[in-house]
Amino acid sequence: MGGGRRLLVIFGAVLAFLVLAWVYNLVDWQGFFSEEAFENAQLARNIAQGRGFVTQSVRPLCLRLLQLGGNPANASTVLQHPTPDIGTPPVYPLLLAALLKVSPAPASEAQWSSYAPERSIAALNELFFFLAVILLFRLAARLFDPRVAWLSAVLLAGTNLFWRFSLTALPTCWLLLVFVTLATVLASVEDRVRNNANSRWAAVRQAGLAGVVLGVGGLSLYAFAWLFFPALAFLIVVGAGRRKALCGVFALGFFVVMTPWLMRNVALVGPPFGDRTFAVLQGTISLPGETLERSFNPGRKLREASILQVINKFIENEAQLWRPGAPRLTGNWIEAFFLVGLMVRFEAPGRRRLRWFLAGALVMFLFIQPLGQTHLSSDSPDINSENLLPLCAPLVFVFGAALFFTLLDPWETLWKPLGRLAPALLALILCAPLLLALALGNGTPVNRITPYSPLQIRMTAHLFAADELLCSDIPSAVAWYGERRCAWLPLDPAGQFAQLNRLQPVKGLYLTQRTSNERLLTQMALEPSGWGHFFYQCQAHDLLPPHFPLSKSPAGLLPYQLLLSDRVRWQ
Repeated sequence: MGGGRRLLVIFGAVLAFLVLAWVYNLVDWQGFFSEEAFENAQLARNIAQGRGFVTQSVRPLCLRLLQLGGNPANASTVLQHPTPDIGTPPVYPLLLAALLKVSPAPASEAQWSSYAPERSIAALNELFFFLAVILLFRLAARLFDPRVAWLSAVLLAGTNLFWRFSLTALPTCWLLLVFVTLATVLASVEDRVRNNANSRWAAVRQAGLAGVVLGVGGLSLYAFAWLFFPALAFLIVVGAGRRKALCGVFALGFFVVMTPWLMRNVALVGPPFGDRTFAVLQGTISLPGETLERSFNPGRKLREASILQVINKFIENEAQLWRPGAPRLTGNWIEAFFLVGLMVRFEAPGRRRLRWFLAGALVMFLFIQPLGQTHLSSDSPDINSENLLPLCAPLVFVFGAALFFTLLDPWETLWKPLGRLAPALLALILCAPLLLALALGNGTPVNRITPYSPLQIRMTAHLFAADELLCSDIPSAVAWYGERRCAWLPLDPAGQFAQLNRLQPVKGLYLTQRTSNERLLTQMALEPSGWGHFFYQCQAHDLLPPHFPLSKSPAGLLPYQLLLSDRVRWQ
């Protein structure tokens, strides 16, 4: 009774989430599968091992930017020093680094079927996810009532999309927590301005805290910082006679957090967001796929990427967001209730204003996401950090659930048990994708022809010394599993590979199914300057380009993979 009942409910909710996490990991665990996950994980490990904010996955574009932005006298020795990472914001890798500091590493090859640090990272993401659910429950109960709070929390915890995010090293689950925290702080600002007229500085302090929270989100994912404008508009609307103080302190908190890191990038390479500065140009006709990141001489291609190409990219990617099929916003059909609810006026101004902040955030992301999409969105559809719309999902659940109970109230007066049965039935229907995933699994199981075999990558990489440079079509996976410095494939096996080789001799070339699975005729046989043709010639005709520095190859990897070395290392 009383407080004891509340403790039992809390304990039951925590236990249910832990059981769900255990079952989901047991059924659907396949290890990391995306380039971003490997990039974040290997960067975090370098930080945890005291090497600094450096990467072992080396992009030709980053080398070029470091050459142009640093001391020109050191341009030829850029690979003789640790390569600073200039594309990843720092907060999320620092969180992973704190975890990896204490996470156990596999002690034997038998343990590599399930890489322990990946399990630890997934557990940390699930913790962030759980904290976001709890904070959303508190926010929904504050805005509406316990019924809306419970339904919102259950729907968020029962959405398969976020569980899939939790099994990667992507910052999405962390950013869910940051977004709910930001919404909670903004709601607190509105409440203090409206109800605490005598406490002038309480609202101002909360506005400063909102700026700090948003800055932390911006240093977890650069695109998250675009929420500065919807949040600023929210403060202007709720500020009454304190608009200048609220907006000024909010902006101060935001820029105090963001500025030092951006200045670090400017000092290293010039562009404030590193190579992510050029994301709007990636995926255009002039710069398809990974063309920009793999280029040592991107100047001409960058000049060719006109504003018309950027507009065409925006239209194509925006059309994909609106295509029919599964819900794109939340991975859950409750978003239909939210969209209809925009036409329902709330009497409470706090609810009304926070909903318009959410609408502004959605409009901002609908504009920003198509422009910022790169090859990452093609390599791993939906499960990538460029998928911004799901970050707004927690508040969508709250306002969608609020409309559901608004519609349910008249029916509940006719038959009282409907007040309990209808929400339970709705939750069961909307959580069906998660239940089906638990029953069937989400994706194709890892098999022998996947390029991301942890033990095979590690054994291949460890044929080379720690100070030797490798080159691969899966460089981030080689850096994570193999703990070796690995460059991205330059654009061609001749001129640009020679440029990389001049900066530091490449001792090994490791090509996997990402290259061998290219189309035989259109990509391999008929494109003599590409790596697919290079693989085709090595496999079918045992031919190497003239003067290619690597000529030794072990048996047993073809036809799926190819390893070339400067000397025999596998006896």
